[in-house]
This record gives sequence, structure tokens and C-alpha cells, in this order.
Amino acid sequence: MSTPPTTTAERERLTVLYDERLADHDDAEPGYAAAFRSLAAHVCTPGELLVPPLQPDEHLDALRTWGHRYDNAAELHLLEPNQCHANAAHLFATGAADRVAIGYALSASDALWRPHSVALTDASTPTHAGIIETTARRRAYFLAPLSTLGSWAFAASELDVTDLIAHLAPERLDQLHAALERLHDAHRVDPTTRSPLVTLGPAAFAH
Repeated sequence: MSTPPTTTAERERLTVLYDERLADHDDAEPGYAAAFRSLAAHVCTPGELLVPPLQPDEHLDALRTWGHRYDNAAELHLLEPNQCHANAAHLFATGAADRVAIGYALSASDALWRPHSVALTDASTPTHAGIIETTARRRAYFLAPLSTLGSWAFAASELDVTDLIAHLAPERLDQLHAALERLHDAHRVDPTTRSPLVTLGPAAFAH
């Protein structure tokens, strides 16, 4: 069971704050608020809140299409605090994980689902879904696993590519180069997106 926000007043304050944030996002992208609330209804159980990112989530449609909730425990592999995206990218790029997954995580200290990324291994057990958590213990996850191509694109966006090239094994370096070429070609078709995963489209996700 999730631990609710500290007080009723605090929950009401957060609800107003998040509604105002969604209204701003909806002004920029009509229909965004309804899509986000649809995801929240799918993710959250009673008493939980899905935290809207400060900027519209470019991966919202992908999460609604390919996201799944995971309530089983993750393997804790603590790396840099508050750097979940870079941490997950590092584990994948160095071969310590098979892919990256993006989405939201339910914090252990409250009932808030916050944007989050994790590393994944393809091996799973009844108690572990192959999730590698790098910052702090979480209660649950809602994640869209990335494909190998998507994971490399994610890693290239979160890490220093020059440093990656200098330290990768040859076979992984070939995978990175292939992903960068595919990303470059896709970006030429649609140069407007901020996210390399959106640029790649469905090919970025494991489905």
C-alpha cells in the first residue's frame, strides 16, 4: 500500500499545482491534458498521483501504447543520486544491462509517481522483473522498455558520446555507430522533436 502525501491539505495543493501545469501543457499541445489523465487513470491506484513533468512528456503516447506496471521488486544498484537517466544509460552502454526502460516510478516515501528511467536485464524471476534501480528503492514502476536501437539512442542523448566511443568494446561500438546513423537519417525526416526516441518512432521501443 502506498504512503499518501503527508496531509489532506498537501494532497489538495499538489492536485491544484498539477492541474495548473497540465493546463499550461494543454495550451501548448491541445489534447495533452486528457491524454495525460488517461495515463494517470491507468497507472495510479486510489490515493496515488502521477506527477506531470515540467515540460510536456514527448513519450506520453509511447507509454500509453507500450507501458506496463511492475509491482515486483527491483535489484538495487546505487549509482549517482538524482541521475536516473544517465545511470540507466551507463549500465546499458557498458554492457551491465540489456536495455533501458523509461516511464514513472512510485516513490517509497509518498504516493507520487515521478518521471524515471531504469536499466533492464532480460533475465527475470517471479520476484524481480529484471529492473535495475540506480537511485533509491521504489514501490512500483510503470515502464516502456526500449529496443536495443532505442537504448543506444537514449544512451547517446544522456552520456558524452566522445567518452563512450573511447571506452566501448568493439562490438558495442559498432552498435552505437549503427544507432547514431539511424538516428541521423530519421532526424533528417523530422528535425522538430527533442527526443531521439520520438525521432525513431516505434523502432525505439521493445514491443
